[in-house]
Amino acid sequence: MTEPTDLPRRMRDVTAIDPSARALQIADRWYSWGDIAAGGEVLQNVLDSMGASAPGAGVAVVMRNGASTVAATVSIVAANQAILTLSDLVPNERLADTIRAVRAVAIVANPQDWTEATLASARDIGAAAISVERDDPSTFAVLQEAGYAAGDLVGRLHPGVALEMMTSGTTGPPKRIPLTYASLSAAVDASRHYASSAEEPLSLRKSVAVVALPMVHMGGVWTTLLNFAEGRAVAMLPKFQIDGWIELIREHRPIVANVPPAALTMLLDRETPKADLVSLKALTVGTAPVSPELAERFEATYGISVLTVYGATEFAGGVAGWSLADRRKHAQTKRGSVGRSHSNVEMRVVDRDSFAPLPFGDVGLLELRSAQLAIDSVDPDGWVRTDDLATVDADGFLWIKGRADDAIIRGGFKVSAGQVAETLRTHPQIRDAAVVGMPDERLGEIPHAAVELERDADIDGNAIRGWLRDHLSAYQIPARVLVVESLPRSASLKVDSVGVRALLAEAIG
Repeated sequence: MTEPTDLPRRMRDVTAIDPSARALQIADRWYSWGDIAAGGEVLQNVLDSMGASAPGAGVAVVMRNGASTVAATVSIVAANQAILTLSDLVPNERLADTIRAVRAVAIVANPQDWTEATLASARDIGAAAISVERDDPSTFAVLQEAGYAAGDLVGRLHPGVALEMMTSGTTGPPKRIPLTYASLSAAVDASRHYASSAEEPLSLRKSVAVVALPMVHMGGVWTTLLNFAEGRAVAMLPKFQIDGWIELIREHRPIVANVPPAALTMLLDRETPKADLVSLKALTVGTAPVSPELAERFEATYGISVLTVYGATEFAGGVAGWSLADRRKHAQTKRGSVGRSHSNVEMRVVDRDSFAPLPFGDVGLLELRSAQLAIDSVDPDGWVRTDDLATVDADGFLWIKGRADDAIIRGGFKVSAGQVAETLRTHPQIRDAAVVGMPDERLGEIPHAAVELERDADIDGNAIRGWLRDHLSAYQIPARVLVVESLPRSASLKVDSVGVRALLAEAIG
């Protein structure tokens, strides 16, 4: 039996193999493994000077796609400390608020993040303020000393935690999720579902991985750590932009790349030449559902397999997905599935009321069991209950049928927002849709929808509602369908239900 991956040791070993070799490309600039390690050493020296470099020490980092963030991430993981993620996408006032909510020895941010408000927040919680230039990982420097006493360090330790991630907040307020080293190490080992594991003895790979997602999102930081753990260099986009992504694919010619679902539509809409993507055999797609129609259209156009991945921040990444072999063999017979569970993950479906296990093919709540999961189990046997409605067949393929917690109670009738959105997406002129419940004095709440149209589509909200009458019960039909140029999306390009509500509230007046 293969020994579980020791992620901190793996980070230390990889950076030491050949310090002169290329490790990270951002905006046409390459950084070596030595550059990454040296920048991390500067950060550790700063922490050590404060007596705050102990294993488990919480270091909050504004997760901006840049060399300094990568160096900080590798350094903190290699030192067995905890990365407490802060978003680079919020205004400074909100960043100041989130700083106050973390138990950190230090806050690491770029110069533009350090304002009077954010410095005051760091001072309020007694954390050191460390500034570093985005593109120069050698510049970690203390702007403001830590204000806690030596005895207070214990309260800033997060034993066993590798990453404290924030959920996307697309369905409600964001939550902070602690992901342990044990969970991430299990996830590294589970990556064998998609490709071979890192070679032993460890060596640097010749291939280069393209990272399109932001580091503030689980997909971005996880893909970076996974490829570094395998000794593979990373070409990273400062932010997702389809032309920049295509340029990196043309330059590095990867066989497999990871993209958000919206990228499939972008590539099709711009009629991207097949020659630009000729190296690709597959695209792994996560962060949001992918319709079978979109996946099949993309595959038919480019001959590139679409491998959906099912996961969540709470799961420390993916727990199920399509392998290339499965996709080639079962694409039609398992249409709409998100693939099979990873080798270290067990799945079952239970009744929504009694929680009794259901037979293959029945729809119920999905439960998972794995060392990878970062959330507490619901029973002594280690099963973790999700809010996803799902079905599993006898071959182990998983279908997600919506969420148990997306119900809109309309005058006593229960409406599944996910089901209504899925129905809207089947309209030939609708590209994507989101459905939320809006307050109503008489009925409690009623469904409203916002939709993105396909290019050159010519239809309005009333016509869409009329079309829905042939596909849904009357109580399921949204009171309003708002046509928008683009749906609000999170950093991972997942539809943001909070933003959709705000758009609809403004439209309703």
